[in-house]
Amino acid sequence: MNAPLIIVGAGHAGGRAALTLRDQGYAGRLILIGAEPHVPY
Repeated sequence: MNAPLIIVGAGHAGGRAALTLRDQGYAGRLILIGAEPHVPY
């Protein structure tokens, strides 16, 4: 089991980081933290 991973910054870069982790096979919980009012585009 993978430990949860926290990504600080929920803008474009944070969203891309999360997608890249999934593309590379990361199956653990991803937590994006940011002040953005909307989900990453």
